[in-house]
Amino acid sequence: MRAFFMWIMFAQYMMSSMLEEILKDKGVNLKLTMLEVGAIPLGSDAKEPFHHFLTTFPGSRVIAFEVDKEECDRLNKIAPPGIEFHAQALGRAEETRDFYVAAAPMCSSLYPPNQEYCDLFHSLGELVRTTKKIKIDTVSLDHFAHSAGISNVDFIKIDIQGAELEFFQGGQKTLQNVVAIVTEVEFEPIYVGQPLYEDVTVYLRAEGFSFHKFLGVAGRALKPIVYNNNVNAPQQHLWTDAVYVRNLMTLDRLSDEQLFKLALLMETYGSFDLTHFALSHIDKRRKSDFAATYLKRATTPK
Repeated sequence: MRAFFMWIMFAQYMMSSMLEEILKDKGVNLKLTMLEVGAIPLGSDAKEPFHHFLTTFPGSRVIAFEVDKEECDRLNKIAPPGIEFHAQALGRAEETRDFYVAAAPMCSSLYPPNQEYCDLFHSLGELVRTTKKIKIDTVSLDHFAHSAGISNVDFIKIDIQGAELEFFQGGQKTLQNVVAIVTEVEFEPIYVGQPLYEDVTVYLRAEGFSFHKFLGVAGRALKPIVYNNNVNAPQQHLWTDAVYVRNLMTLDRLSDEQLFKLALLMETYGSFDLTHFALSHIDKRRKSDFAATYLKRATTPK
C-alpha cells in the first residue's frame, strides 16, 4: 500500500522548517541523495515531504524506482529538476523473478498475495488479487549504486509490497552511509512468505539502525462489519510506514554533515526532539550553538 500518511507528514513539515533557516543563516550548504523505491504517485498532487529538499538545497537528488517502464518514461518527462525515475526492480540479487501484477497496480509484488487471508477483510482482497504473473529482472541496490556511480545515499523511502527486507539485504554496502529510512512494513502476511515488521527490524538493527516510530497505522475491518460507513477502517492493523534511524548511542560516529542531514530529515517527519539531539552532537564537537538556536526558535511564540 502506498503512503497513506503522507499528508500528515507534509503538514508537519510545512509548519516547521526552522532548521533550514538556521543552516542558511549560518552558511551550511548540503546536498542530499535520497532513494524513493516504489515510486508510483497516488495522484497528480502526490508529493513526498523530502522532495522539498530539491529546492531548499540545490544539487540534492531523488533517485526513484518503479518497475513500469512506460510509467517511468512518463514521469521523467514531467519530473521537476533533481528527480530521476528508473524502470528497475530492486531485490536481493541479480536474478529473474516472478512478479505478481495486482488488480491495484500499487499492490503488485515479488510475492504472491495471501488471497484467502486478504479476502477476510473489506476491500483488501480485491486490491491484491493477481491479474497476471510475469517475469522481471531484479538487481541489488549495491549493484545498481555501483553501476550508476552513486557513492553515497543519505535517505531511503521504500514501499515494495513485502520485499523491503530483500532490498535491504541487497544493499549492505550502500546502507553504511544512510542516516534514516522510512519503509513500509506489514504486521500480518498480506503476501505469502513475506518478511514482517519484526524481521525488518531485526535486520536493520544488525546494520546499525534503531526503530524510531510509526507514521500512523493502516488496515481493514473483518467482513461484514463496517465502522462509520468506512470499509477501510483499520480495526485490524495490517501495515504502516516505519521510521528507522542510526542508533542513538552511536551518533558520535557520524560526520557533521551526516548529523545535519539526520536533523533535517527528522524535522521533516515531525521528530523535533531528535533534530535537537543530532544538533547537540555537532555543538559538542564545534563548540557551536545550533541546538540552542533551534530550541529557542522552536519555543518562541510567533
